[in-house]
Amino acid sequence: IRVHMSVILMELGYSKKSIESLEKEFDLFVNTNDENTFFNIAMELGRALNHSAQIDRTLELYHSLENILFKINNPYSLARFYEQKANVINRIMYNKLQYGFAQKNEISDDIRDEVKQLFLEAIDLYEKSMTILLDINALWSYTGVVPEKINTYISYSYLIDEIGIQECKELIDYVDCIFSGFTTPFKTDFYLSKAYYYEYINDICTAETYILKAIENAETLCIKNKEAKGHEFYSQFAYRMILKKNA
Repeated sequence: IRVHMSVILMELGYSKKSIESLEKEFDLFVNTNDENTFFNIAMELGRALNHSAQIDRTLELYHSLENILFKINNPYSLARFYEQKANVINRIMYNKLQYGFAQKNEISDDIRDEVKQLFLEAIDLYEKSMTILLDINALWSYTGVVPEKINTYISYSYLIDEIGIQECKELIDYVDCIFSGFTTPFKTDFYLSKAYYYEYINDICTAETYILKAIENAETLCIKNKEAKGHEFYSQFAYRMILKKNA
């Protein structure tokens, strides 16, 4: 119950409270033989740390979990682990690309090489997660991984080399069909990834429309974390448009 309450606090934006609660549960299970329960608590703790931008702690935690991956017998837990680790790597990559505000011709060769390695690792992890989720028919969670993979492709294509754009379009069409029947918190993430795709192909009006849809979806479902993510993306979108006009 405390773990679920911690997740709710995280989604409402209370990362500090969520981390404190999850750390207590983590300490209870860290020296037990219940690896599966410990693994799932540790993943949620990592997610809360990532939400509060404690990247080094998150990566250290996920690296330690890799030592017990062979003991985890729940495919859904493994899929989530691959996704969550990819999200952290994606965040590091995005940071090195200055949140999309860097100039392509100003990126050093060292940063370019480092970003490429991060990109390849993130895409590999997302594909592992998506393969497992499709295999067990976990479409709910699948719709959460797809937007992150699209964002990774677009970020890399913007500032390094174009790759995966056709796959982005195919993933968007596929998930659009899934979301025709129901709404989830991941629909906010999906709308933002669609906006990023349309921005990339220079359909700016459609991009802005999907940003507003994303924020509306988060507000309707009362998920503060997703709502904040939507506004953050909107501000970055606006700034990229200013840079483009100035150029």
